[in-house]
Amino acid sequence: MTLKSVLTKIILSAAIIYLLYIFIGLQIQINEKKQLNSELDVQISSKQTEKEKLQSIVDAEVDAEYIESIARELGYVNPDEKVYDGITN
Repeated sequence: MTLKSVLTKIILSAAIIYLLYIFIGLQIQINEKKQLNSELDVQISSKQTEKEKLQSIVDAEVDAEYIESIARELGYVNPDEKVYDGITN
């Protein structure tokens, strides 16, 4: 074998090893991006469900009883009511 033949084989082998290294690195990055994409799809689905729920609340006809129940949950009372706090049996 001549020096030129050996040198060509070494350069070719180095190039192949380098390309394999690059290829494997890119495959790892692709898998990481696919995983991130899947996680983001789950988040999007969750946010869309939450949005639909909130939109249905906004679109719903709100009556006085509903408003009163929410106000009571927040601690509000009617002006003519007396509030007794801390009474136990």
